[in-house]
Amino acid sequence: MDRQTRTLVAATWVGIAVNVILTVAKIVVGVVAASQALLADAAHSAADILASLVALIAIRIASKPPDPEHPYGHGKAE
Repeated sequence: MDRQTRTLVAATWVGIAVNVILTVAKIVVGVVAASQALLADAAHSAADILASLVALIAIRIASKPPDPEHPYGHGKAE
C-alpha cells in the first residue's frame, strides 16, 4: 500500500472508532432518557459505520495494481 492509501485506511478506521463510541453513547443515553430521537440518531451513527466499512472495501479494491484485465489499475472502483 502506498502512503495515500494507508492514510485513507487510517482515517476511515478513526471514523469507525469514533462512530462506534458515539453509537454506544447515544444508545445508553437514549435508553436512560427514554429518548426516541437519540435512539434514532444512534441508528444513524450505526449506518455511518456500515458506510465506512463499504469505503474500506472500495479503498482495498481501488488500490489494487494494474492487471491484464485492468491495464490502468482499479482506481475507478472507488
